[in-house]
Amino acid sequence: HGSDADLILTDARNCLPLPSALSFADGAMMACNAGTAFSAMSKLRPSGLDTVAIFGQGPVGLAGTLYAKAMGARVIAVEPIAERRDLAKTVGAAVVIDPTQVDTLAAIRDLTRGEGATCAFETSGSAAGQNGAVDGLGLGGRAVLVGFGNREKSINPAQFIGRGLTLMGSFVLPIQMYYEMLTFILEHRIRLEEMITHRFSIDQAPEAFTLFDSGKTGKVIFEWK
Repeated sequence: HGSDADLILTDARNCLPLPSALSFADGAMMACNAGTAFSAMSKLRPSGLDTVAIFGQGPVGLAGTLYAKAMGARVIAVEPIAERRDLAKTVGAAVVIDPTQVDTLAAIRDLTRGEGATCAFETSGSAAGQNGAVDGLGLGGRAVLVGFGNREKSINPAQFIGRGLTLMGSFVLPIQMYYEMLTFILEHRIRLEEMITHRFSIDQAPEAFTLFDSGKTGKVIFEWK
């Protein structure tokens, strides 16, 4: 009884309809990484007036890039792993930054005429990512953080009080928001499967988890034939 099994027992209220236009892979992501990103973007509400800096381009960050682009925003993706930077470009990031090679904050300022991003989405859970999401914002900017990380204190109030920033946390997806996400995905023809780089059968689980732990993938899924 649990995940990664042929069958799972759950309350009927947790069983949500999946239209035929979407795949089971879409549904799996909507219940996890894509749902987490949608809930966060619903808090940020970016538009064509916004530049969104997204820290981390794993499955959650990639979904955030897809949504932010669909909402009209320009996305700056920050990601140290080359494979994930390439994926970020594929799903719609306007600019990708390798934080191991350049000064991330200086690069964001250069890309925003010295003003800083209007929005930030932090998915890495690292202290560097959390601080970057806050420090990369311009006056009155807003950020959503979803990465737990190692729970060490990393943000000082002095970083955001004087600039009037709004910092928000977000956790997965409220079940009632599923229908809003579903409508958004269908109406904007968002292809969540663009994030999938590897597909495994359940008997290949050790290989799948080892590969995903390397960080050199997009979304990795199990498929039942």
